[in-house]
Amino acid sequence: MDSIFGNIEQILNNTTPQAPWRKVERVGQAGGFSSQHKPAMCEYEGKLFLTWANVTDNSFMWTTFDESDAGWQPIPGWCVLDGKKQAHTSALVVFNKVLYAIIPWQATDPTLNPQSGCDFLRYDGTTFNQCCTNTIPGPFSDNNEINEQSTSNPSLYVRDGKVRLMFLAAGDGRSVLETHSTMGASPPWARSHLKGLDESGNSGISAISSPEGDRSWICFKTHDGSSNLICHWEEEKISWSGNIVMGSGIHFITKNEAALSYFNTWVYAVWNVVDQTISISALSIPGTHDSCSSAWHDLPSPLNGWIRCQDMSITQQLNAGIRYFDIRASYKNIPARNRGEQVPLTAVHGDYVLGLSIEDVLGFFYAWLDTHPTEAVILQLKDDGKTTNSQYVSNDFYTLIQPNLAKYWLFAETIPTLDQIKGKIQLVRRVPVPNACRPKETFGIKVYNNWPQNAAGAINNPLINPGPIPASLWVEDNYTFDQNGSTALQEKKQNILDFLTKASGPLAPPTAPVWYIGYSSYVTDWNPFPPDSNFNYATENLGTVSMNQSLEEIINAKGGYNRPALVGTIVMNYPNWKSGTLIGSIIYTDSLNLST
Repeated sequence: MDSIFGNIEQILNNTTPQAPWRKVERVGQAGGFSSQHKPAMCEYEGKLFLTWANVTDNSFMWTTFDESDAGWQPIPGWCVLDGKKQAHTSALVVFNKVLYAIIPWQATDPTLNPQSGCDFLRYDGTTFNQCCTNTIPGPFSDNNEINEQSTSNPSLYVRDGKVRLMFLAAGDGRSVLETHSTMGASPPWARSHLKGLDESGNSGISAISSPEGDRSWICFKTHDGSSNLICHWEEEKISWSGNIVMGSGIHFITKNEAALSYFNTWVYAVWNVVDQTISISALSIPGTHDSCSSAWHDLPSPLNGWIRCQDMSITQQLNAGIRYFDIRASYKNIPARNRGEQVPLTAVHGDYVLGLSIEDVLGFFYAWLDTHPTEAVILQLKDDGKTTNSQYVSNDFYTLIQPNLAKYWLFAETIPTLDQIKGKIQLVRRVPVPNACRPKETFGIKVYNNWPQNAAGAINNPLINPGPIPASLWVEDNYTFDQNGSTALQEKKQNILDFLTKASGPLAPPTAPVWYIGYSSYVTDWNPFPPDSNFNYATENLGTVSMNQSLEEIINAKGGYNRPALVGTIVMNYPNWKSGTLIGSIIYTDSLNLST
């Protein structure tokens, strides 16, 4: 869930380089105070009004705040718009001394015509009431095209007597840009010169000004991160300031840019954040099968297509949104290691050495976490190869990570929460406990010995240190089929559909979480030799829709952006091929809460 949090900055004077922010606070407790969308906020008749779409059903919610209140007020009643739900960020605006809420909506009633639109609600001093749909009785001017392109929320504000529109440019650069109304001139809108503002973002943008129009602030998310940045207009310099990070820590990690409002000489910021106490079993997480196999580069062989399961490096996978990694380990010289010689751990797929050491693999994770400290990684470790000794793999892995144990590793044997795993690597082990472990020392979540082999089923292992919360998993790993082509593909699709149906069912209580992990990877009969490639299994139609396309279609049918629906951890081959949207479709099913 996304909780609503807020922060307040006092306006001191134009020469103050950085005004202080107050301590971050929740707008309200869990339940109604949560949203997938950016909230809307404005001042009206001595109160601060806040409105949002509730995360549960996208119903329209609102509350108020003033300096005499002990914080934000409980949620009052809200006017019900039958057969509709909020479809995007709402807006609050005061016009002719009346407060209006403008709500974009989609129909939940299939008989409504049209199926989408925009409702205008008027505040009567007690509550909001619907006043019209789609249009307000005129007179209105003709529409004027603003010759700019953006893929996210823009923001209107007034500065120096001009109506200005801040937005992020479309495209990879996403530069912060501004255009302003020329009040009847041609063209009706002109690009502004933003002195001192060389910024970019990754969501939308918020902009406000003081009632006099001599002070302005903009807020946007970091281009490659998840925190809010603030810039303010320095009137004396006729320039924008450099960006200031609103704050650090888990309460500042947000999906959408903060909403801003000026109220009684303060700037208020409200944004939605991920609930940090949520179990990772309640998150939809993208993963990869045989995650290191993109490193396989050997002489052309019929087996190459079977050995390789990925086309992205570990770092590329991290940047693409993958967070669950299936790491297989063994040795280049297994007989030497079995004789007791020291042989480096290396990444493998089956009996094939991939040319990438486990030390290098861990280095990729460490480097990425150093630059993304609010993120987390889940590493599943398994020995691979017919003659590989799993105890040796466990012992050598344990030795390898000792220098970085405290900084990067989480060896919880129960399913962790998001705040516990942040900045860490959670181990899921398909190997035994290392011999060097002390009594009662945990070594990750145990799935050793009872992982479903070419099957689906539950894992409920006893804990080293029994406690009130067990470690329960449900794994789908049907990976080999006697048939070829479309027959095998259809069977595996049914396995995945059954898994996703189970994963998206009623959520287990926090005291007994169940972590659903499903593999979409599979192989078929090796007759005739060689077997078809993992690439073909994942991406080719084979007489019907491909596995990856079907997987994305099933996920999108169950949930998506603004439609939370747990689909579990999904472990895939070639997940970024070909649409480039499969990974995102999994992430978008996650739910967020609002905080202020």
